[in-house]
Amino acid sequence: MVRIKLTVVAAAALLWEASALPRKLDGVDRRQDLPPAEERAQAVVDAFRTAWAGYYKYAFPNDELKPVSNGYSNSR
Repeated sequence: MVRIKLTVVAAAALLWEASALPRKLDGVDRRQDLPPAEERAQAVVDAFRTAWAGYYKYAFPNDELKPVSNGYSNSR
């Protein structure tokens, strides 16, 4: 039991160290390559609306949309 706890603690320590890595690698700030947060958020909203429109058109009110065949299934 002690060995398992030490392994979990060691894994948590490794994850902590990985999250503390610097954001600049080779002197380049990788965050500058990202679009602004508003654009990224809008991209997520647009992707959700596209997915919802496909589901609503081809599968509503069933459980799942099968995107290749535009069919549906009820597995739940």
